[in-house]
Amino acid sequence: MLIRLFIQNYALIREVSIDFGPGLNIITGETGAGKSILLGALGLIAGNRADSSVLSSTQKKCVVEGLFDISTLNLKSFFDQHELDYDDSCIIRREIMPGGKSRAFINDTPVGLPVLRASSDMLIDIHSQHQTLLLRDNDFQMQLIDSYADNEADLDKLAELYKRWKAASLELEQIMHMREIGQAERDFIRYQYDELGKAMIVAGEEEQAELELESLSHSEELKVWFENTMRLMGDDEGSVQNKLSSIKQSMQKAVSWYRPLHELLEQLNMISVDVKEWMRTVSQLSDSIDSDPERLKYLEERMNLIHTLLRKHRVNTTAELLALKVEWEQKLLSIESGEEGESALRKMVQQLLAEIENRCHAISQKRLQASKLIEERLLLFLSQLGLKDARLEIKIEPKQSISSMGYDNVQFLFSANPGMPLQDLGKIASGGEVSRLMLACKALLSDKRHLSTILFDEIDTGVSGGMADKIGQLLNQMSKNRQLIVITHLPQIASKGDKHFKVSKESNKTGTQSQLYLLDKTQRIEEIARLL
Repeated sequence: MLIRLFIQNYALIREVSIDFGPGLNIITGETGAGKSILLGALGLIAGNRADSSVLSSTQKKCVVEGLFDISTLNLKSFFDQHELDYDDSCIIRREIMPGGKSRAFINDTPVGLPVLRASSDMLIDIHSQHQTLLLRDNDFQMQLIDSYADNEADLDKLAELYKRWKAASLELEQIMHMREIGQAERDFIRYQYDELGKAMIVAGEEEQAELELESLSHSEELKVWFENTMRLMGDDEGSVQNKLSSIKQSMQKAVSWYRPLHELLEQLNMISVDVKEWMRTVSQLSDSIDSDPERLKYLEERMNLIHTLLRKHRVNTTAELLALKVEWEQKLLSIESGEEGESALRKMVQQLLAEIENRCHAISQKRLQASKLIEERLLLFLSQLGLKDARLEIKIEPKQSISSMGYDNVQFLFSANPGMPLQDLGKIASGGEVSRLMLACKALLSDKRHLSTILFDEIDTGVSGGMADKIGQLLNQMSKNRQLIVITHLPQIASKGDKHFKVSKESNKTGTQSQLYLLDKTQRIEEIARLL
């Protein structure tokens, strides 16, 4: 039950706090006074989206807070599941910042909009005029039947099975497509794969081969260079090593005459060592140079093969060629193992379809059983609402294909007057008849869902006089077991309330604002007289 609603800085409401009571709570007011604003504020704590355009003052945040008594709703498991603090009194708060950012809290714990919506769905059912129009829609009619038939768990399981079946069916189609590629394409992939396999290409081989090919191609020039270098640097007369040796000998004498040369002599000794080491390396490299015509021919052929394959497959490196080889290998494995995989997948698809059909059948049976009870109960309610001659038939027939909602089509056939044939509800019912039928549906479902609070926004659209009084009687009857909040323009309904609130709009120099306040006995009589 909604105990208190606090609204701050929302549309024309600067700040208001409303204490609702059990039973029937009536809200009236002039058109445009702000009743829809109240509905919008409640929609915020129900999880509706909003932005900074709802702010009365753009300098302050908007706050909507509802205090609920949930002691009779058995919601502790829901709170435990979402790691929320549980108490018999639950506070749901929604804040909209000036920049448009939104925050939601349940018992001061931040929550996302999905959790906020899930919790609000268990606390309050907000019935708007738009929802009355939905009664003409076949999908909404199906939801109504499923709600009464307690099909929610079965539909969740069906949706899961349907999703798996669709995914498996798509995969099966892909495998069948691969199989249907045909022998020609399979042979073509195999030919390319085998061609690369025979080439035995190694990643980075091209770069290494180019280096070796370069040295082999210039082996004679390199040999001449090494010979000249060894002669110039070696032991021949006039070579670098001989000259360094002569300088060292002369320096050794000079050092005894001039001590500062000692450091230079040490440096020269180091240079001599480096030169010998350099000569040893040159000698080793010289020995490695060999003119090998056969190796040169092999490398040239190898490079031609690699370049041909690179051009053929429009890639730039041997690594990309190897990646293509892996890709073709996977395709071949997929094609070659396709028959075995296709058989297993086809079996899975058939099993899932069988489970779906069984689940659909069970759901359909529950819908058929529920529809008969719904017809009886709704006609009883409609009789109380002045439609004693109304007839209603819920037609459920199988459709050609299965969906996540089953294989049923539903249609509400209705006739309000004797002698008139049953026709589609959406085509023949008047606004007043649909309003009464929707109220009857709400009365029917309210016991099923065990909701503690239902808000009706002008459920009396299209009715007046004695019919309005009958609607008021039914609302009063419904409010014995749950809290009702009813926005109305009709005195017949307003007079049945346990509490009566009025919305008014006041204007002054500082602006316009909406107010909501509880009427005392005298004020209530005056308000009902005004409605009359």
